[in-house]
Amino acid sequence: ANNDYAVAGNVEGRGIAMHQGTTRVAGVSLDSAVTADPHRIALKGLRLSAMGGSFAGNVAVEDLATIQLAGNLRNFDIQQMASAFMSKPLGYDGVISGPVKADGNLKNTSTLMAHANLGIAPGRRGIPVSGHLAVDYNGRSGDVMVDHSYLALPHTRVDLSGSLGRQLQVHLVSRNFSDFKPVAVVPVTFSNNGAATVDATFTGSISAPRITGQVALNNFAVDRKSTRLN
Repeated sequence: ANNDYAVAGNVEGRGIAMHQGTTRVAGVSLDSAVTADPHRIALKGLRLSAMGGSFAGNVAVEDLATIQLAGNLRNFDIQQMASAFMSKPLGYDGVISGPVKADGNLKNTSTLMAHANLGIAPGRRGIPVSGHLAVDYNGRSGDVMVDHSYLALPHTRVDLSGSLGRQLQVHLVSRNFSDFKPVAVVPVTFSNNGAATVDATFTGSISAPRITGQVALNNFAVDRKSTRLN
């Protein structure tokens, strides 16, 4: 009569598939302890497996509005994640692990706050990617803060620091443009410790960024046979 109840149990699922438009994720499995009352639903000790990796942690929803999530990602496969959104293979390979947390109101996305401190270990089925990403998201300001993060390819390193919504500093050094074959063929080769160095600043919004910077190349050659100007 008072709409008062308490439920405790366990949930388990195997072979779950989800799709929206052209995005599809299959082979999902999960298990968790569940408690629920009129104001709070909690998944404690949640273990979810998908896209070659797993998530272990806790999730709670209060009054069907406020969500709290905290846990650890382990070995999420970059290629499998990309295949859910792309029609062709990505060409890069690595696995992502690390702690994540988020909280906010599902009915008001401006309240969302999220943090991830992720490590990337190189894979073996494409050009290996490694690195570290420390990212904070503030829904109120729309900022994505990147704190002293980097991505590394076999002959290239990109260092990132700043805000995607305000000012992001990018420092790139590449000694072999073959690292970019999955996205572009650049007819430039380096010799005698030659390299390309890019220092760039991204300002403005993510949808309409403004880019300023400097590019320096030394000890390089251009393959004219591979170069075509339209």
